[in-house]
Amino acid sequence: MRTLRHYVAVVSSAGWLATAIVPAALAQQVQTRTITGIVTDQVGGEALPNAQVRVVGTMIAAGVRPDGRFTISVPMRAVTLQIRSLGYKPLPITVPLDQTTVRAALERDNFRLEEVVVSGQATAMERKNLATAVGTVSEEELARVPTSSVDRALEGKVTGAHVSENSGAPGGGSIVRIRGVTTIIGAFTPLYVVDGVVVSDVQLATGTNFLTEAVRGQLAPRVDNQDNGANRIADLNSYDIEKVEVLKGAAAAAIYGSKASNGVILITTKRGRAGSVQFGLTQRLGMSKLSRKYGLRCFTSADEAVSVFGEAARASWTPSCDNDMEEQLYGKTAGAYETSVNMHGGSEATRFFASALNKHDGGIMPGTSADKRSIRVNVDQNVGSRVTLSLNTEYVQTGRKPGVTQNENNGLSIPSAIGYGGASWLDLRQRADGTFPRSPIISNNPFQTAALFVNDETVNRGIVSARAQAQLWKTERQALRLSVVGGGDVFTQKNQVLAPPELYALEGVGLPGTSVLGYAQNTNRNVNAYLVHDFTLPGGTSTAQVGTQSEWVDIDASYTLTQGLIGGLTNIDRGLAVRVDQNRQRVQDQGFFAQEELLLFNERLLLTGGLRADRTTNNSNSQQLFYYPKASVSYRLPRLP
Repeated sequence: MRTLRHYVAVVSSAGWLATAIVPAALAQQVQTRTITGIVTDQVGGEALPNAQVRVVGTMIAAGVRPDGRFTISVPMRAVTLQIRSLGYKPLPITVPLDQTTVRAALERDNFRLEEVVVSGQATAMERKNLATAVGTVSEEELARVPTSSVDRALEGKVTGAHVSENSGAPGGGSIVRIRGVTTIIGAFTPLYVVDGVVVSDVQLATGTNFLTEAVRGQLAPRVDNQDNGANRIADLNSYDIEKVEVLKGAAAAAIYGSKASNGVILITTKRGRAGSVQFGLTQRLGMSKLSRKYGLRCFTSADEAVSVFGEAARASWTPSCDNDMEEQLYGKTAGAYETSVNMHGGSEATRFFASALNKHDGGIMPGTSADKRSIRVNVDQNVGSRVTLSLNTEYVQTGRKPGVTQNENNGLSIPSAIGYGGASWLDLRQRADGTFPRSPIISNNPFQTAALFVNDETVNRGIVSARAQAQLWKTERQALRLSVVGGGDVFTQKNQVLAPPELYALEGVGLPGTSVLGYAQNTNRNVNAYLVHDFTLPGGTSTAQVGTQSEWVDIDASYTLTQGLIGGLTNIDRGLAVRVDQNRQRVQDQGFFAQEELLLFNERLLLTGGLRADRTTNNSNSQQLFYYPKASVSYRLPRLP
């Protein structure tokens, strides 16, 4: 109990975000000495340029240069250096007073217990000490197997996270559930944070719903959207990502507020390192093929066909079973490629990372494909020894042609047409004269729909974030730093949907010839500020933070539908009937938070307490604050012999 009272006394005397230190310590000029060393991998022996070196029990730290070497000034006494690198176990090395050089060979951390993961808005902690669940996915894991998007890359890599495709079309997005179903009619997608800035993962309607009647009577549904849309997080270039962290527990809401009730996915992009400029190139080629067919029933008699399709099948029935519509529609081999280039380097003061991506995915169904092109530039600039400025920019352009394969209530979807009218004796492919035969069973000829129905989407997106971090005050045992992060995420989405008058599938549904033009703009803006105080205790540390977070979201999506187009015309002003729909949303969120972390008893006991207060214009009283408390305790038992 005496030891515990000693810790409590130290913390209470320092106060929350303490700013007082012993005056004698300010006056005393501590003599220092220099230690040099090299950090390598224990197995391969290669240098580890990303390692960090810290003097245990102090705030003194230094980075490792590209050649694996480091130089650090330490007090004139025997010290213990703790050397750590991402993916490796930390290594403590005691350096006597008469020793000036060290060699450190780090061991791979296969279980990641020593990995440093997020514990607050601006703080991190070793995983082994945390009482909350944080999943991580490294750069190597993301790049090990090629995937169509970032969200698909998380599948099977995060415990408890369920990732499922919401479409089989090229460029289709995915549904990520971290905490299961948390609402009946609301969104259940997690919050995405890229380099400290909240980005949009909204899925906007494409404009096909009026034609498919999946949600009857609506042009662009805001809820229960079944338009085969894509999640916007799929726009990111997975080659640019250094690490993904997933907050799965209820503590996510205590850190990021009510919008994080479905979990948080934190994405950290790659940054430049001091050293000579290095280049990287990744080229991948692939193909897509039909992996499995449902199969079509072979009808051996006219009566058997009539029992399924009705009397309309009697006159056309033949004993042929050679027309496999699945093979004819989906049997082609679609090519795919992606080219990624990057460069990084710089000096100790200025570092940069730049990349570019060109990606194409072909679809096995006629008229379907997806393309993505992106450019990223990240720059870090040291201003003196106390201030670091960072700028992250990315521009992405994506294009999709998903076809019409989603849910519907009128038989327009191509898979539905095969299921309801895929008679084994019918050959509905395009004839030599360019015409398509009519199906005697249903109105939809899936080959004609695949050839004539237009469903195109183009997205232009820019993501910019900036960070300024200043070391306001630092001594051997404590430090006070200020971090301000701001950024914006802006994208425009244009959709063109066209069902020409000659399309069989929509005959008798309103006026023949329909065109939908959709244009949407989404803007997310964030400003965050954090004040963090670190204090080194005997056998532990104290980390306190306070801060504020503000976010503005502006969505403006307009859809114009016209019917009764004259053959060959597609302009929305050339129809006989026009309908307009607009989705307008403006949301402002503001949050305030404070957190204290005490790591005691030789870094075995972790006490965490925090409180977040949020207010949002989504509530009827936009000025009312809602509170999210947070408390956790963990104790790490010593290893038994």
